[in-house]
Amino acid sequence: MLRFDQVTTSLPFIRAGKLRALGVTTRKRSAALPDVPTIEEAGLAGFHDSTFNGLMAPAGTPHEVIERLRAEVAKAAAVTELRNRFIAQGIELISSNSTEEFAGFLRKQVEDFAILARQAGIRAN
Repeated sequence: MLRFDQVTTSLPFIRAGKLRALGVTTRKRSAALPDVPTIEEAGLAGFHDSTFNGLMAPAGTPHEVIERLRAEVAKAAAVTELRNRFIAQGIELISSNSTEEFAGFLRKQVEDFAILARQAGIRAN
């Protein structure tokens, strides 16, 4: 059986020898699985995909509030002990330098998946 899954949910089974990881879909190897190649390294040029989590606020939230939240989250993400706990679970913390950077990332995600949907012939009802 072949399956694409999150490192976080597969990691306990990989460590227990119940699953064998063939590759990770991210652009670089996972710190939790350093001996597992990326799919691109394994021979599928140009293939990469990853999941992400991000914090968002309702439209109209004052810029100062958003910046304060961003700064506090960035501070927390910089705490070595916290980072190490996440890495041990297969999660890499990446903080955007600005709200605009994250907005650009989200726009690119929408564009990339729109292209994929068109190529696959997927249409919204």
